[in-house]
Amino acid sequence: MTQITIRPATTEDIPAIARIHVPAKQKAYAYVVDNDFLAAKTFEEYEEKWRKFMAAEDANQFIAHVDNQPAGMISYGRLRTPPPGTSRLRPLYAAEIFGIHVHPDFWRQGVGKALLQKAVEDLKNQKLKSLCLWVLDGNTNARGFYDHLRGQRIGKRMIEVGPSKVKELCYGWRDSSVLMDG
Repeated sequence: MTQITIRPATTEDIPAIARIHVPAKQKAYAYVVDNDFLAAKTFEEYEEKWRKFMAAEDANQFIAHVDNQPAGMISYGRLRTPPPGTSRLRPLYAAEIFGIHVHPDFWRQGVGKALLQKAVEDLKNQKLKSLCLWVLDGNTNARGFYDHLRGQRIGKRMIEVGPSKVKELCYGWRDSSVLMDG
């Protein structure tokens, strides 16, 4: 049986996070965004991005290990990018998942769900009971995962990822406790 352990990520985890993030992004976004753009991504580039992000941002991160191997990570915090039409004064969603990445070798092993549940537990302790996240429309694996977890599609927008213009969808959970089921 797969042993998943999750703990808060530290700056010492940045190389492992980069080694999760790059292949996860390359596989999930293949044929959704420009493949040459994706192929050019390096671990060093993402280590630098995560160094800046962890130093400057008010966000929380967890890293998951499967049988002592880095397998996934999640970053989350207070809402930054509300869905279109949402009031900034009285937002419907209190928290946001900024990124969740699972190394492709560990897809469909419960890592993503375990990370989401850990984030929801922490957000609940912060009195933040609703959350949303943004995902590329063409990332059908992730969309299927969020649909399975009863996420509601609550918005969309066009963004640029490298040279590609792509649609990004917002999924929301008004009561994030549903993510704790099973």
